[in-house]
Amino acid sequence: TGKLRQERLLALFDRPAAPRLRLEPESEEVLAAPPGREARRLTFTAAPDLRWFEGHFPGFPVLPGVAQLDLLVVRQVERLWPGAGAPRRVKRLKFGRPVRPGERIALLLERDAVQGTIAFAIEGPEGRCSSGTRAFDAEAAP
Repeated sequence: TGKLRQERLLALFDRPAAPRLRLEPESEEVLAAPPGREARRLTFTAAPDLRWFEGHFPGFPVLPGVAQLDLLVVRQVERLWPGAGAPRRVKRLKFGRPVRPGERIALLLERDAVQGTIAFAIEGPEGRCSSGTRAFDAEAAP
């Protein structure tokens, strides 16, 4: 009749916790910056249960580049500088080494409000994972 038996229905709810989709900073530090700029250093742990690690890649999970940009850079820029505007493009994007599950990483952000850019670097214990500059359209800011 298409109806689930009670045991099967209850088993659907008896599963491990759903994988995480977000990362929250564990610490945040304001850094010295040249005049007209602001800089922050945020630390995170790339939780092994992040959904982004699933299937990327079997046997050698890494945090995809798009996740690094969205999960870390874009979300933290929106939180720290909500008036920065809409993301326009990424310049000088480089990936140096992978971010692995459980790895402690630092996100370095430096905002140049005049240029409408935010330079970023993601660093792990073995060196730089990625870096680049996000350009924002201040006129499209909410």
